[in-house]
Amino acid sequence: MTSAWKDLRNPLTAAFLAILVNFSFIIFSRTTAEISPDFDPLTFSSVGFATALTSFLAYGVLQVFVEYTENPKELFLYFSSLVLIASFGVIGHLATGMPESRAPEINVLGTVHVITAVFIVGTLLKLENRKNRD
Repeated sequence: MTSAWKDLRNPLTAAFLAILVNFSFIIFSRTTAEISPDFDPLTFSSVGFATALTSFLAYGVLQVFVEYTENPKELFLYFSSLVLIASFGVIGHLATGMPESRAPEINVLGTVHVITAVFIVGTLLKLENRKNRD
């Protein structure tokens, strides 16, 4: 397998898992909590794109930490936690101002952010540990 493909496997795997769980959660939420299909932040295209982009950005940050710091995994966890907390500010500021946003949409959007963080950070760290063992 080429080196370029190996470099892309980790963020692709993390993105795939996070997107799979997010889409499942959105489908479940739309059937049980009557989530509006017109709420743009919870469309499949928006969630899929944002999750994939986040996965590649997180992978880039992790690789910078691996290259330039002594304790990259701990710094990555701290940094990722701060980014997750900051993302809730975006939810509060932007999504609550949208006319179709109600409490269920805001709660599901917040949960999608947590799912994304957990699956991307967890998968990237797990795969980084595996890479170090090989």
